[in-house]
Amino acid sequence: MLLPIKRFYKLFKDPEKPEDELIFNWDNEKLLEIKTKKKSFLCINGKPVLIDFSQSIIKEEWFKNAEENISIIGKRGDFLRKIKNLITRSSNNTSKSINIFKKNLSKDSTVLLIGSGSIGSGLKDLYNDESINLIACDIYPNNKIQFIADGHNIPLKDSSVDGVIIQAVLEHVLDPKIVATEIFRVLKNEGIVYAETPFLQESHEEPYDFTRFTELGHRWLFKNFEQIHRKVNGGPGLTLYWSIRSLVRAIVGNKFVTNLISLPFIFLSLIDYIIPENRKIKGANGFIFIGKKTSKTISENEITNHYIGVK
Repeated sequence: MLLPIKRFYKLFKDPEKPEDELIFNWDNEKLLEIKTKKKSFLCINGKPVLIDFSQSIIKEEWFKNAEENISIIGKRGDFLRKIKNLITRSSNNTSKSINIFKKNLSKDSTVLLIGSGSIGSGLKDLYNDESINLIACDIYPNNKIQFIADGHNIPLKDSSVDGVIIQAVLEHVLDPKIVATEIFRVLKNEGIVYAETPFLQESHEEPYDFTRFTELGHRWLFKNFEQIHRKVNGGPGLTLYWSIRSLVRAIVGNKFVTNLISLPFIFLSLIDYIIPENRKIKGANGFIFIGKKTSKTISENEITNHYIGVK
């Protein structure tokens, strides 16, 4: 359940100077302004924009005259996503992994969702769960978030949340290592992270698409976390569909026509049901990692021992 901002505003910190005290002005439950003695942060319909624009790819001018539900980087169609979820059961796969994430949380936990301007695949039940306190951010104003922030510089105090979910976001940030470090910082001791990241997918939401990860590369990104759960998120069959779709798009150019022509090939993803998990890894569409914040770190000479695929 998404918390009203007045329930967690004391967790905020100044993204430019963390030592500066934040001053909050309210109109009943609606946040009007966050400021310090020297500056004021933009607020859009009660949602503060807590970004250090001098150190971010995000630009301040994006938010001039900004309104609710307007994405800066565009929106993917819901219809195609629903068909894909129905055939590939990707929402079910995510839901099962999210249940593992939830089981590792203590009662009345606070969970930060990064890049949650839309409810991600398999996350609906999480939003309806009254036992979990959700706080959510993205880089554009939306009615599904409470504040606007850059994942490279999360405007929350150290050790302030019990869990973090970052789904289909790490490919869109300039430096995933910094974002992973920020996630580690804001998590309490033994806090839980859920990361879902693509491997063999075409680029999307351009030009804000920068990175892909192998399964072991994804594990290395979260080397400061003890493994709880690792899973392929879509196998070679789904990857083949994405490749065909990308080829058609390169030929015809038009997105609608591309989706129409390539849609029948989504059934190739059914092949993934008969492929063992450890053989999906080489051609996987993406990966899921769930881990617990720990003082132990995987070293450079240990990381290859964590490979779980077929050599």
